[in-house]
Order: sequence, then structure tokens, then C-alpha cells
Amino acid sequence: MSALRTERVWSNQSRREMLEAWKGNGELVHITASVNRPSIQHWGLDWSRMGAARGIAGSTQPEVSGVFLDTIDSVCFFKTMAREPVDLWAVDVTDLWLENGPDGWYIHTSPIGPDRLRLLEGDWVQSQGRVPSFVSSGRSGQET
Repeated sequence: MSALRTERVWSNQSRREMLEAWKGNGELVHITASVNRPSIQHWGLDWSRMGAARGIAGSTQPEVSGVFLDTIDSVCFFKTMAREPVDLWAVDVTDLWLENGPDGWYIHTSPIGPDRLRLLEGDWVQSQGRVPSFVSSGRSGQET
């Protein structure tokens, strides 16, 4: 099972206390540098295509072979880590296998095609000093 393979490559500090896997239902969200938008629109979410843009946490290469996902209510934490403009994507996870992450977020260990994605908000910049509208308004977003 891919969940076990993922677990084995993480360092002991990053390992999950309990490994859970389930089939998704509905939408989760993914946040990434806005410069990745053309690639995502063409290829979808695929960590193996990580280019020059750093990850949200500042990494220069994928931290794990998978797509990090979260709920709309929790994404503000990740936005505060952004060092450049970011996009927020809605991801239809219906019938995709998901795993729990060690800190409450979720992982899908296969690329996710563009047909499952919808851009909720683009080019958000941390220096704007405001709570992102997609968090404060509770809206599910509109394509931009």
C-alpha cells in the first residue's frame, strides 16, 4: 500500500503516530506558488514537476511523494508561510485515496489531474496584511 511506502521514507520525527487511509469525498484545497499555475492547469498537481518555485514551507524539492491537501478552514496557516504570491486550488477528492499527515493535513500519493481542480483565488500576497478572503468569507470560491 502506498501509505506504508510514504511512511517509510519519512524521518522518525515526521512519522505519524497513527496511519489512516480512506477514500475521499467532496473538496479539499491545495496551496502553491502562483508561478506554478500554468503547469498545474496543464498537468494538474504533480510533485515530480516541482520546478524553481519553492514549496510553501520553503523546500526546494518535494518533501514527500504526494500532494498535500487541507480543509479551507485550515489553509490560512499555510498562507502565512508563503514567501511569494500563492494560489489556492479546490481539489475534488471524491474516490481518491487519502492519508493523514502528521500535523492534521492530508496527502494523496498520486498526481491529481487538472480535471479535478478549480482555482479559488490567485496571486495572494502575504504582505497584504489581511486574512485571505476565501478564509474570512467562508465562500467556496470562484474561478479567477
